[in-house]
Amino acid sequence: MNIEELSISQYIVKRINNNINIHSNLIFENNYIHEIDNNIFHLFYFLLTRYLNEGHTVLLISNSNWLEEIITITLSYFDNVISYSSILEFSDELYKSRKNQEKINIIMKDLEFNFKNSLYNKINKDSDKKNSTEIKNIIDEYYIIYLSLLRFYYLSFYILKDSLKNFIDRLKNNCFFSVNYQKNDRVIIVNYKEKEDKAIIWLNRIYHAEKLLFNEIKNLCQSESTFNDIERSLTEELNKEQIEAIENICNHSISIITGGPGTGKTFTIAQMVRMIYDKNPNIHLALVAPTGKAGQRMKESLQNAIKENDISLPEPMTIHRLLGIGNNGMPYYHKNNPLSYEIIIIDEASMLGIELAKDLLMAIKPKSKIILLGDTHQLSAVDAGSVLSDLCKLDILKNNQTNLIQSKRFNNESGIGKLAHLINQKEFIDIDFFQNIISTSSDLFFKDINSDNDKSFYDDLLKPYYDGENSYFYLTKQIKNTFFQMDEEQQKNYLTLLNKSLNQYRILTASHSFICGDHSINHYIKIAHRDYLELSPEFSRFSWYHGRPVMVLKNRYDLGLFNGDIGICLQNGRKSNQLAVYFYEKSLKIFPIHMFDDDIVESSYAITIHKSQGSEFDTVAITFNDDNQRILSKELIYTAITRAKKQVKIYSTKSALEKSINTETKRYTGLKEFERIGDCGIIDN
Repeated sequence: MNIEELSISQYIVKRINNNINIHSNLIFENNYIHEIDNNIFHLFYFLLTRYLNEGHTVLLISNSNWLEEIITITLSYFDNVISYSSILEFSDELYKSRKNQEKINIIMKDLEFNFKNSLYNKINKDSDKKNSTEIKNIIDEYYIIYLSLLRFYYLSFYILKDSLKNFIDRLKNNCFFSVNYQKNDRVIIVNYKEKEDKAIIWLNRIYHAEKLLFNEIKNLCQSESTFNDIERSLTEELNKEQIEAIENICNHSISIITGGPGTGKTFTIAQMVRMIYDKNPNIHLALVAPTGKAGQRMKESLQNAIKENDISLPEPMTIHRLLGIGNNGMPYYHKNNPLSYEIIIIDEASMLGIELAKDLLMAIKPKSKIILLGDTHQLSAVDAGSVLSDLCKLDILKNNQTNLIQSKRFNNESGIGKLAHLINQKEFIDIDFFQNIISTSSDLFFKDINSDNDKSFYDDLLKPYYDGENSYFYLTKQIKNTFFQMDEEQQKNYLTLLNKSLNQYRILTASHSFICGDHSINHYIKIAHRDYLELSPEFSRFSWYHGRPVMVLKNRYDLGLFNGDIGICLQNGRKSNQLAVYFYEKSLKIFPIHMFDDDIVESSYAITIHKSQGSEFDTVAITFNDDNQRILSKELIYTAITRAKKQVKIYSTKSALEKSINTETKRYTGLKEFERIGDCGIIDN
């Protein structure tokens, strides 16, 4: 349980109460903030920050069961410590005793004792936190939210008569809220639609991020773009949708190309780039992706598709690097200091969060083009928002987007293609029908791990790493004591072999935790790899060893390393503990192991599905079970399946698989609401 957001909300309340005279223009009712207003703020700040952590940008409430909905959502964050019925019972008791202060005091003491005792037992059971002060702080913070929820319900049900409209009217006199854009400097922004009797609620910074993003999209749609007179010398290899995509790029400052794997998004862009360079070889072009790995893959695919050696593409960048975002999180390039690029191509745009997308579009100079490529069926960003999907739903962009359908990677007989297509359907998917496709397809495999013990399940996952002379374990053993003696060219050749072996097979997990998580699986494979290499037991306590593959977790511009880059730890001296980490794609980078800790790299025999975005492997083994129920979704399993080029192996339970293929991720966002923005930049009812 994270108490940071709770502490922030209390800090805000305390500051405003301590400076009530300074804030008198914000405070109502004789410069006094009612305690119930504090409670409502605590509750909604809590909900909005939790929603933000889950990827939502707004909280939506409507008149239909609105009270029950808010209570249910809040209680879901309390790990079943309290029940819905107990909230109603306590509120009813308080209402009946409202004229008897002594009885109210007794009720409240019992309530506090029972809640704190239950939460204490829960934390002690489920958490490794042993610090009594930390546990006490967590309990105190959550008790504030519990009280806030009770008082919110009491006010809304007994005093405001369970009316959403009455509640919104109450918020108009709450200094923490802005209702229907009266004061957009408030902490929480509410847009209430009286005709529909529903409310959309934002945290202030997210409201302004979505508002600014929409305004930039509107400006791009209204601006003239250069290069709209490009000669249409298109290759005959382009299909109808791909030609339409290029025409959209020619005609608009912002364009979107969506499609699944193998539909030719990159090939289409490559033809566009070729035409642009034919007209203007000095064009200032940027290739950008959310991760360094995805960026490198985009450049390689573009260069291969262009097929012309005289066109030299620029080095790809991450969005953070493009914008010059430093340690303080602020972009160097922005509205008043725009980027110099005339064309910006963003790959894997489904990974864009709302705030990064806002920063990106605000930094584009007038008359430039921005092209977004992505698959709307993939997982959304780790950050809040579902930008690519939201953009595709905007009316002002309906003529700026093209969806590519024809896949050249997966033919009609491909099991992978069939699964990907089936998962994307809206209808309920029968699990037996799904499993029948798997059992009748040579490129698919499913194993029910419901009754398997850890070792047999892990041994199946492990086998491709040691089976055969081209296996990763075998290749690392061959150079255990000789790699450091090779010259640089020989080392590069062998690193190419190792990287190729790693790209032939990868384990993809739903999460880090539990039996199917990458942490547990990586630990098991680490032990097996060390045993295979016959490493001395005296080094077993060290995390670094010859042959360990690692993935970079964050951009390190100072080292020239990017989120998603893969390195290999290899012995670079006569002794087993003489180790370095080698990164090799276009150039060779070598680093001593002491430069990396667990915050920068982690083992990568198995990686999470989120981390696999932007990558491809010949074969993927996907692992998840009922422990992962909360995060299973169509988007998750689709993203995992489409990382494979040749074969997919699924290790799961039947129940978890059924949930994953029938659960659509729903992100609540507010970008579409800004379609009704007026000249003053306000949402109209």
